[in-house]
Amino acid sequence: MPIRFRCECGRKLSAPDGSGGKKARCPSCGKAATIPPASTLPDKPRPEPAPEP
Repeated sequence: MPIRFRCECGRKLSAPDGSGGKKARCPSCGKAATIPPASTLPDKPRPEPAPEP
């Protein structure tokens, strides 16, 4: 599962699993971003709990 994260400019980036801690260059702004060790963006939004009656 790829690692998903955001650049400082806000663009969503992804990197191969196991590349945490390495640097990647953002294709939008050109800044170097450090790839986090684990995904920081969920694949799917989590559903909100149902309100209690």
